[in-house]
Amino acid sequence: MSALLLGALTALVTAAAPSASSIRWVEDDWPAARAQAKREKKLVAVDVWATWCHTCLSMKNYVLTEPELAPLAKQHVWLSLDYDLEKNAKFFERHPVSVFPTFLVLDPKTDRVVARWAGSGSVEQMRTFFAHAAAGDDPLSQGERALAEDLLPEARKIFERALAAGIKDPAVRTRVLLGWIEALYQLDKTACATRGVDAIQQVDDTSQGADYASMVAYCAFELPEGPKRQEVLHRLAVHLAKVAANDAAPLAVDDRSAVWGTLAEIYDALGDKARADGAWQVRLTLLEAAAAAAKTPEARATFDYHRMEVYLHFGRHGDAIEMLQASEKAQPKDFNHPWRQAQVYRDKGDLEAGLAAIDRALANGYGGRKLRLYSTKIGLLVAAGRAKEAQAVVAEARRMIEGLSEAQVRPGWRAEFEAAAKSAGVGAK
Repeated sequence: MSALLLGALTALVTAAAPSASSIRWVEDDWPAARAQAKREKKLVAVDVWATWCHTCLSMKNYVLTEPELAPLAKQHVWLSLDYDLEKNAKFFERHPVSVFPTFLVLDPKTDRVVARWAGSGSVEQMRTFFAHAAAGDDPLSQGERALAEDLLPEARKIFERALAAGIKDPAVRTRVLLGWIEALYQLDKTACATRGVDAIQQVDDTSQGADYASMVAYCAFELPEGPKRQEVLHRLAVHLAKVAANDAAPLAVDDRSAVWGTLAEIYDALGDKARADGAWQVRLTLLEAAAAAAKTPEARATFDYHRMEVYLHFGRHGDAIEMLQASEKAQPKDFNHPWRQAQVYRDKGDLEAGLAAIDRALANGYGGRKLRLYSTKIGLLVAAGRAKEAQAVVAEARRMIEGLSEAQVRPGWRAEFEAAAKSAGVGAK
């Protein structure tokens, strides 16, 4: 085992057990949290998460439970909002979210965002963020508020002005760059890739820096084949390899796994199979050690999605199914475990087992995410040559989605569903 991996695993095992903070969360009730905050003259700290979001689970199980956050328990009213839950629709219509998790601090009197943090963060980063959340006029605060209101061109301008003026603090500069690339990711993927890689040496080796590199990479994957695409991907590989080698970087296992995953995808895109397989293997070793060290089934399930990805890469369908069945047994109401089993069974070619699994998932699915479950079932039925049944599922899904808020259905989920419907012989609605 390499010294790099041994160091990472040692750090992982020593930090594997979640502890309990004294923060008490209001669950999925914005009106109640807002009313309480008004009475107590406090701000509302909001964790926007989703059951399918591995980074959300990492934050819940390994960061937000830590005792270092306990001194902040009485500073805010704390609200946890499940993005998919229909009762939360009005909140997301007012406060659109596209990154998971997203942490917001809101003024209950005005219902305006005071501060925003997108993605994961270390315990110390989150402690600092929540402790100092205020309605500042600095470019980072202004830009994050613009992103929170989905004012992407305005956010881009704010961040670009700040970067042109120069930012000395590496942590602030990294967050400004991440906000900038988040706006570019949605506005101009070519600029996101080509301009983003030019600034990559300015980000630090935190989760925000890693998120920046990942966004640039996914923009680069969409560049047309050619020398420019190869150049951008090569520069990204060099940078991410440096981050992966930095054992001192304050990255959670989920973050470090994501770095290795992006690196593996880049190596695959560059045609470097040996390095890609090496990255996949390091990632698997890291994840399996984390899962073995987890103290609860909920904590262990944090790593299920990434482990499934790696098992599928290596054709280890049996290991993926065994893992997901154990999680389903521990959390029988969580639709993600049977849904992922359905995906593994389809990859394996066992369509009947996949259909049984997706039906279990649909029985517990809810919200806009359920559209992805329907897409999976349609794909399984089409692959099994059962087009008429697939068409009936399309109709059922369309009836379901009519009652959902647009704010809780991601555009990509709709596009995936329409592609599945088309494969079943049903035109776009």
